[in-house]
Amino acid sequence: MDTRPLLPAHIARALLLATGIACAACRDVTVRDDGRVVRLPQGAYRARAVEDGVFAFLGIPYAQAPTGPLRWREALPPSPADGIIDASEYGPSCRQAIDSVEAASLRRQDEDCLSVNVWTRRVDGPPRPVMLWI
Repeated sequence: MDTRPLLPAHIARALLLATGIACAACRDVTVRDDGRVVRLPQGAYRARAVEDGVFAFLGIPYAQAPTGPLRWREALPPSPADGIIDASEYGPSCRQAIDSVEAASLRRQDEDCLSVNVWTRRVDGPPRPVMLWI
């Protein structure tokens, strides 16, 4: 019987992070500043108001950078952050060839690309569904 987890640990953390932001009632989360600032166990993040009451929490790390001694190792949880982190810009894309058809290849690229983007109308209230694209 195969006892390996269904998802690698760093992907599972990304799912939990996305769920925690999109459904703050499900987690130990504090919401401030009209829903634009969410305090999660790993730090506080300020979203960008997009439109029609939608907030975008962008470029939130879900694991430490896979560089140096962490290269080719299992991803480690992100280091806790102090203060409020600006989550209004996309994190870097993974390194890839430039392709005018692939929008991610035209953005800033870096090996430290383990981040998640979450869009939500509200971060408080009852639990709501979360959709994830990988």
